Amino acid sequence: LARQIRCPYLDQNKPSCGCDKDIHVDISQPTVRFNKFNDSALDFLVLVYVRDYGSQFKMKSDMRVIMYEEFKKYDIRVPWPIRTVYQGDEKREAQEIAEHESKRQQVTDEYGIGDLAHGGED
Repeated sequence: LARQIRCPYLDQNKPSCGCDKDIHVDISQPTVRFNKFNDSALDFLVLVYVRDYGSQFKMKSDMRVIMYEEFKKYDIRVPWPIRTVYQGDEKREAQEIAEHESKRQQVTDEYGIGDLAHGGED
């Protein structure tokens, strides 16, 4: 993986020497926007401008690899959605539901339900 690095001359308020000319139009940091809270993710938009249409594919791959390496470096784990499928073991299903319900009840007993019981009325 060849990473495009910001030209060191730019940090000295000098024009670029050209070492950063092949990929980015503007080599400064990409623009990052937080879009929304999704069901099992935080959605961000990352804008990186490239010189031509064909360069976008390599840039997308490079950006994903860089993000993956940073996640690994800081031990950031992505929570994948989990779905439990019960296949005819009703006794086990009832046990698991009861276990989760008792945990929910413990949390409710400890913290209460706040203003949820009011149904949004003022």
